[in-house]
Amino acid sequence: MISCDVRQSKFLSSSLFYNGDINTTDTIDTVGYLKLEKTIKFINNSSPQFSLHMNSQPIIINPSSGIAVPKRSVTTLCNSTAIISMISMIFNKFMSLYHKRAYIHWFVGEGMESGEFGETYENVIRFQRDYAELEQNFDFAHEYIDDEI
Repeated sequence: MISCDVRQSKFLSSSLFYNGDINTTDTIDTVGYLKLEKTIKFINNSSPQFSLHMNSQPIIINPSSGIAVPKRSVTTLCNSTAIISMISMIFNKFMSLYHKRAYIHWFVGEGMESGEFGETYENVIRFQRDYAELEQNFDFAHEYIDDEI
């Protein structure tokens, strides 16, 4: 899991995991509010993809931690274009080490072939381009919709 700044990103999907004393209508109202306010921008503008998961059991907290046990909680997992920045940072650090041939012997010693690094490089570049394309297509579609209105 990676923590990213999602304020300027576009979302592909979002899952909300509710635990504890949860009312079904409250969760549906929350999703309705998020859809109406449009503070979260989804790639597919016509139907935001929310997945709701509800569990009546409260979360388990270690009693010796000193943290109060909440009656209810929510956890959100999102797939957004904000991950591009994190993948780029990790990829740049990896490439810095790879150009120095640091730690390569460990991978080759475990049976990895040196050509696989090139394939992985191409796959990561393609991954970054796919997410960037999603974000650009969203911006283009949004401009087009605004022009039509």
